[in-house]
Amino acid sequence: MKILIRDALIVDVEKGRVIPGDILIENGKIARMVSSLPVRADRIIQANGLYAAPGLIDLHCHLREPGEEKKEDVKSGCKAAANGGVTTLLAMPNTQPAMDCPEVVREVLLRSRKVGMARVLPVGAITRNRAGEELVDFEKLVKAGVVAFSDDGSWVSNSALMKQALLSAGRLGKFIISHAEDPSLCLGGQINEGKLSQKHGIRGIPASSEVVAVARDVILAGETKTPLHLAHLSSRESLPWIHFARRNHFPVSSEVTPHHLLLNESFLHNLDYRGKVKPPLRTKEDSTDLLEALRTGKIDVFASDHAPHGEASQTLPFEQIPFGISSLDLFLPLLITALTVRGKMSLPQALRKATLLPAKLLGWDSLGRLAVGNPADLILFDPHKRFRVKDEHLQSRGKNCPYVGKILYGWVYWTFYGGTITKMDGKVIENE
Repeated sequence: MKILIRDALIVDVEKGRVIPGDILIENGKIARMVSSLPVRADRIIQANGLYAAPGLIDLHCHLREPGEEKKEDVKSGCKAAANGGVTTLLAMPNTQPAMDCPEVVREVLLRSRKVGMARVLPVGAITRNRAGEELVDFEKLVKAGVVAFSDDGSWVSNSALMKQALLSAGRLGKFIISHAEDPSLCLGGQINEGKLSQKHGIRGIPASSEVVAVARDVILAGETKTPLHLAHLSSRESLPWIHFARRNHFPVSSEVTPHHLLLNESFLHNLDYRGKVKPPLRTKEDSTDLLEALRTGKIDVFASDHAPHGEASQTLPFEQIPFGISSLDLFLPLLITALTVRGKMSLPQALRKATLLPAKLLGWDSLGRLAVGNPADLILFDPHKRFRVKDEHLQSRGKNCPYVGKILYGWVYWTFYGGTITKMDGKVIENE
């Protein structure tokens, strides 16, 4: 089948430019891409000046399946991905049971292929049941299809075990994703440690819990020469360690989430359950410095840490509410709002943080850029559209979205995954 997209503004994330042109999709791949294509097609889509960009890549996502399908499953998560312009996502392993064996990995892959709305790449657990005591069989999990390893939601506090995990992953050409948060320093903590936690009389989570963990993991990555990716940085105090890693040419990359850029601890002045997340929302100064670090390339990528929870969590006492923010539906608007509107980046610069750069970390040259021969993973969007987020905009089952009622910029009208249309004229299309 041939699909011809006419009159688009094509974003070249490699060269940092926007050029007008047409895009021909044939057999699920980009066949041609020039200023004007005088060809026939089975379907012609008039972009009428919408921007065309590579499908977004989210390196940090929780789909909850298997085990917690009431919160999210692969299908609802992939619908949210299509809604937000995401065509590739890494599914984190803190499922029930954890993705610590080939059978669970294959189950997630089978389900995602059946849904057929996004490329779901499983992340295997580092330790069995993510308990931090016994390493998984790395080789078997790689053969089953995992692309990286993490005990996300938990930090591997045993340094000898973490060093061995890095070595095991490195031998197989994979990397470790670290939830860098020392549990001994944040046990029982609910929000950022500071005036707000004191005001509410609840235990806080200090920045040191992240910084100590970041420092140890950076040192081990340098010693083992194994790629390490630091998830969801939240504190400006972690940045000197990122600089240390760069200065010493350690194989360390990092990410920051939309909520750690657009929100801060003031969102929790009334203990709004939608802002309870780990690591916690910190100060305005932290957000400012993290955004600048992303702009200048000290932090590599923009990732959602989409962690949906259902309606039941709203009625619990604050201390019992699970940590997490639902945001996958709004991935492109959050990126544009945080990076181009507030961060003053150009559109190509901002998009690189969620396309080309995560693709390079994964080692996938065929993703993250629009090029002839690559899979037709792309989006058509209006970066200037301003809208107020409503519940009906969201496909995820997660009700813990702090952006409902807020103004964002950027709207995805069309999403293509491997040439299949998953969002059309602003509406998600189910393919199952």
